[in-house]
Parts: sequence; structure tokens; C-alpha cells
Amino acid sequence: MPKSKVLITGGAGNIGGSLTRYLTSTGTFEVLVVDNLQSGSAEKLPPPSPHFSFIRANVNSYSDVSPIFTSYRPDFVFHYAATVGVARTLKHQSIPTWNRNPIIAQ
Repeated sequence: MPKSKVLITGGAGNIGGSLTRYLTSTGTFEVLVVDNLQSGSAEKLPPPSPHFSFIRANVNSYSDVSPIFTSYRPDFVFHYAATVGVARTLKHQSIPTWNRNPIIAQ
């Protein structure tokens, strides 16, 4: 029986990283993490394994995300990508948000 494919955005953050490490430890899921590492850390990712893959990409960019979904075709998606902290958000105001870019947010 094929393993369920799980895509986790923000998988190098605290919550996404914990979920990623747990799912890969079970051996019952094929896990793909998509993270730009802006606020996450590669140290929070699990060690390399046949059940785990990582793509450094911006989930706010349709041109980055579309081919990932087309080729990977996940069964489940956990969306944990976020810009954390008010200071970081104010410093990086060029990051699209729903109010600035509602087409991407839909």
C-alpha cells in the first residue's frame, strides 16, 4: 500500500518542524517540507531519509508553489508557513499579505 503524501509549508519552524519530525518517525508517510527558511531553521528538520524531502521555496509565490503541487500531488497539506513576530513583519513590509495580494491568498 502506498504511503500517504504530506506537504508541510513552514516545516522548518517550531510547529511545522515538530509535525515533520513526528510524521517521518512513523515511517507511514512521505513528507515534503516547503520553506524559504526566512524565519525557520534547517536544524528543525528531520535527518535525511527515504520518507522526507525538502524544497526551499516561497509559498507566497505561485510560480514557486504551483509546480510543487503539480508534481508531488499531496494527499494532505499542513500550512504552517508564516512570518513570525511583529518586528520582523514591520521590517519586511514587502512580504505579501492578504490585504496586499488577495489573489495569492485566495
